[in-house]
Amino acid sequence: MNINALKQASARDLRRAASRRIKSLVNPQRYQPLPSQPEVPNTKYRLIIGPANFAGQGFAWARAAERAIPDLYAEALTREVGTFNFPTDDSVSQFRYQFTKWQVQQDLRIKSKFSHALIEAGRPITSSLHERSISGEIASFTNSGISCAVVSHGSDTRIPSRHIAKYPQSPFLDAPADVVATLENRAKILVEAYSKLNIPTFVSTPDLIDDLPNGIWLPVVVDQAKWTNTYVPKARKITVLYAPSKSWIKGGPKVDEILQSLSEQESIEYIRIDSVPADDMPRLVKSADVVIDQFALGAYGATAVQAMAAGKVVVGHVAPWVRERIPGAVPIVEATVDHLEEVILKLSKDESLRRELGIQGEKFVTEFHNGTYSGSVLRSWICA
Repeated sequence: MNINALKQASARDLRRAASRRIKSLVNPQRYQPLPSQPEVPNTKYRLIIGPANFAGQGFAWARAAERAIPDLYAEALTREVGTFNFPTDDSVSQFRYQFTKWQVQQDLRIKSKFSHALIEAGRPITSSLHERSISGEIASFTNSGISCAVVSHGSDTRIPSRHIAKYPQSPFLDAPADVVATLENRAKILVEAYSKLNIPTFVSTPDLIDDLPNGIWLPVVVDQAKWTNTYVPKARKITVLYAPSKSWIKGGPKVDEILQSLSEQESIEYIRIDSVPADDMPRLVKSADVVIDQFALGAYGATAVQAMAAGKVVVGHVAPWVRERIPGAVPIVEATVDHLEEVILKLSKDESLRRELGIQGEKFVTEFHNGTYSGSVLRSWICA
């Protein structure tokens, strides 16, 4: 803390600052050599993506770019947060991400080794080195001859007040006021920063174009082979899976109540998962007949794509204007919370409809989410 911050800090703030300082001083990583990082070959194009890698997408986009662009090396860097174990090319612990020595080394490495940088979710790859600012980092990279782009994953640029005005089922209507205020402030700051950058701005879901009008859709990518599933008709009640990553933001409590009621009536078998390791998701999705996506945001997420790749029926709410932004029909069964029970009961009685929807979903993933489309989007930037 600087002098002014110290004067204004409460006793609680000072205790927390002292605790963080002590933990930093005793952390063994402070006194260990920095770990080695991947060798960067001398290819024509060299791309680094980071540091978020949410749901493994940074890694997936890196592989998509390599498949789409001859003579390109791509590397995904992940700042380690939580216990999710998504694939990556390189990682940095939360401590080292905040450690000046690592920041300086990473900055020098990027400027000397890479030609392109895709910065995720408004989080600088070099942490706080460039005034804790993504704009500062981009300016520094650009001055060193690196072509930069940014990508939004969701909450980083989704402005709650705008979402409430446009989406009747917006989760922000019932969310805690302090949570909404924090998200509002952060998103507005980042959207304003992006509006001043003369670089490509990618979005992982097309609803984000509401707040980023110049956004370019960079679809999430799944390994289709990992999810491929042989369809077997089942003469029994259907199994419905609901595994939201953030229940409150995707309509969780109301959805859960409806599906639990149908399960108690023995109309369906219901699988409800709050948090699941990424490696367990293929097994769970393949065991289901219907996978429930989100109802509050007006878009579809990675779980929906994974389910479609497995040939499963996906039910969720995708706003009409979001569907129109996608150059193809989205085979997600439209439903709001108010009509969810009706939709599920109809699907439970029509095996041929479920099969047809599954086929359409697999084709949709092949067209937009197996990496081919995303690779072409990245190619238009990198090879321009």
